[in-house]
Amino acid sequence: MKILLDGNVYNKIEGNLSLIKMINKLSGDGAIEIVCNQVVLRELEKSRFLGIPDWFMVTKCNEPGAFIGLAIIAPNGSENGSKKYAKIMPNNSTYSEHVGISKKKSDGIIADTSSRECDVAVSEDNRFINRLNEIQRKCKGMNFAEFYTLIIKLHS
Repeated sequence: MKILLDGNVYNKIEGNLSLIKMINKLSGDGAIEIVCNQVVLRELEKSRFLGIPDWFMVTKCNEPGAFIGLAIIAPNGSENGSKKYAKIMPNNSTYSEHVGISKKKSDGIIADTSSRECDVAVSEDNRFINRLNEIQRKCKGMNFAEFYTLIIKLHS
């Protein structure tokens, strides 16, 4: 099960040693894979974490073009500034529908990556979760409490 954690979820996980331990166990057993796209990575780099915390394994890659989903560094090495999203994002219904409502391109990319690559997307942004669940069915959007319950269930 692939799980994308929005940047705001890392704040909730911080200091929760039992949850971190369960995530590590499930990840080590191959039951889950925590993934990160470039948008979330940028959020975390700007946060007090200064990048992805080292609490558990997170699948990511810093090589151009290698991030999962469509939130990538363009092959020419240019960064994903808001003006460049259109150049690397295809006309995708999840992205387009999400941005059409929220006008937040970064949320649209997270939604698109989640719907293409993940089984679960976790966020504390209720509008993001509700919109993700409305516009696609592959990936289940959930909040932190639901994620915590899922991890406990999978760990049992």
